[in-house]
Amino acid sequence: MRSSYIISFIILFAAVILGLTATREGFTSPGTMDQLASTHVPTEEDVYYYNVVYPKQVRREITAMTGGDPGQL
Repeated sequence: MRSSYIISFIILFAAVILGLTATREGFTSPGTMDQLASTHVPTEEDVYYYNVVYPKQVRREITAMTGGDPGQL
């Protein structure tokens, strides 16, 4: 009888420990991704894409999604 309580306690303890360790995230430092992104220096192609190509793409997608003219916003 006593050994069944000990075994039940061990199983419960193991389940709690496994449950606590399963909820941890891969990155523990909240600024890790920001630090990695901030080390990129934009190239000439990046600047061209974000100043010329990307705005046109956004306008096309808004028009396709809403069926309206994005110039009327």
